[in-house]
Amino acid sequence: MVSRTDWLTTGDRSKAAERRILTAAEQLFWQRGLRAVTVDAVARRAGCSRATLYRHVSGRQALVDATLAAGATRITRYVEEAVAAAPEDRRAFIAITTAVDAIRRDRPVRDWLARPAQGRGDDELARSRVLTDIGASLTGVNDPVAVEIIVRCVLALVLWPPSDPDTEAQIIERTLHVVLV
Repeated sequence: MVSRTDWLTTGDRSKAAERRILTAAEQLFWQRGLRAVTVDAVARRAGCSRATLYRHVSGRQALVDATLAAGATRITRYVEEAVAAAPEDRRAFIAITTAVDAIRRDRPVRDWLARPAQGRGDDELARSRVLTDIGASLTGVNDPVAVEIIVRCVLALVLWPPSDPDTEAQIIERTLHVVLV
């Protein structure tokens, strides 16, 4: 594909179209949940045709992944700062506790997670590699199954918070003890 520069977009038209489509998808997914949004709805919100959307974005899963990545990026920055100076043996614990706190503070992510499961699109969330890739990077854990358990632990703690911080810390410690053995 030939990239064209346009004075109206102050840059590459293809990149501008992709940004517009991804922004529309992110807005719709956060507002309605993953399952409730169609490619046609994203195209309408972006002001383009379905064909144009597919020309710039490979498909619906790419829209889901980009939306999850945008929310995860905000949370990841916060966690990266927290684990930067963490001792290696505490890195996973600090990453989990910080991620849980960051998700609770990030309104779009928190509100999206608070939706009923059928509206969130948990099946699409489970298929996406975005969260497990980020989880592996932040915790330093290389076992894919262990990382998936950790990601699920984080989500469970956000969705069903324990009654007090001490209980939450114990849940995290025990989970790590089991998955990292």
